[in-house]
Amino acid sequence: TTSLDNKTIITSGNLTYDDNWTVSLRAKDSEWGSWKNSSTVTIGDGTPPTLSNDSLSRTEGSEEIPFTITVTATDTGSGIASVTVEIHSPKDIYYNFTMIRVGTTNNYEYNYTPGYNGVHNFKFYSTDNAGNNATLNSTLEYTHTDTTFLDIGGGGGSPTIIMNNTC
Repeated sequence: TTSLDNKTIITSGNLTYDDNWTVSLRAKDSEWGSWKNSSTVTIGDGTPPTLSNDSLSRTEGSEEIPFTITVTATDTGSGIASVTVEIHSPKDIYYNFTMIRVGTTNNYEYNYTPGYNGVHNFKFYSTDNAGNNATLNSTLEYTHTDTTFLDIGGGGGSPTIIMNNTC
C-alpha cells in the first residue's frame, strides 16, 4: 500500500488471492473523526479458468473402441474444481461427462466409446474453486462408421428382423 496525505491506494500489485484485509474508514467533517473498522474483506478470484489444447486420440473409427478426449484447464487464482466434456451425438443427444485430471498436470481426459454412427462434436466446461466458469466450443469432430453396428434409434421407422428357423 502507498499512503499519501491520509489516503491509501490499494492496487492489484498489493493483493493476493485469499488475502484478508481489514478495511477501516475515517471521515473528515470539521475535525478528523476516529477510525472505525467497517469490515474484513477477503480478496476473491474473479477470473474464470482457461481451457485450451483440446484433442482426440483419433478422429474416426469403424468399431466400438474407446478413444481419449483431452483438454488443458488452468486457473491462476483459486484452482480448478471441475472439467466437463459435452458430447453431441449424431442422434442429437447431448452427453456430459466429468473429465479426470492426469496426474499433477493441467490435462484432463475422458475415454469415450461412440454409440452411434456419424459425426460427434465436443464442448468443454470448467469451473474454478471460486465458482467462475469457462466454456470452450471445440471444432473437433469424431466420425464413427461402424458397418456392423445395427443403428435402429431415431430413424422414424421400425426395423425388420427376419429369422430363419429349421427344425
